[in-house]
Amino acid sequence: MDMLKLTNQSETVVNISNMAVKYPLLPLLLVVKVYATYWVEYVQEHNDIRSNVSPLAANMKKLMYSQELESIAQQHANRCSFLHNDNRSRESRTFSRVGENIFTGTKGSNISNAIQYWSQQGDSYNFQTNECQLFFFCEYYTQVTWADSEYVGCGKADCGTNTFVVCNYGPSSDLDGRPYIPAASCSACPFGYICENKLCRRFFNV
Repeated sequence: MDMLKLTNQSETVVNISNMAVKYPLLPLLLVVKVYATYWVEYVQEHNDIRSNVSPLAANMKKLMYSQELESIAQQHANRCSFLHNDNRSRESRTFSRVGENIFTGTKGSNISNAIQYWSQQGDSYNFQTNECQLFFFCEYYTQVTWADSEYVGCGKADCGTNTFVVCNYGPSSDLDGRPYIPAASCSACPFGYICENKLCRRFFNV
């Protein structure tokens, strides 16, 4: 029995039966299906959070997937370091500013666990004052809900008894400003965008 192994992001082993001999494109189709399912889920989880912010967001863009940002995130996750990658913006050929969220959990944690943790930081964030509660950290939440971020890519790696998850965002957030304009959903979408599930989506995705 042939075996095709996806490494890094798609840490899934797909067993290909003897049908692969008769249907040579089958392994490729399975790889595409598994890989697409993988990133669609975490992008959707980000967008679900962005659709349901409180107060409502007038200019929240819908996040899309970036393979480049995923590659940068995966390389840093492989370092097993909770320190930020200070070179991430220089490593990108697409974005001049790249944001970064990092999560570490017990071995077996996944990207969904990280996104949920960052979302929960919103409980400690005061939108009116644009401040975190004393002794709490909420900068990862404001990156997840930064309206002008339009692309995301994530990576994860098992490091001993821990798992590291890194998500990169393009463009990055601005720690000095509020993450979005508070008003009716989609009431301030940029030109060329349409409203989709309370998010501003490019009319033509590029």
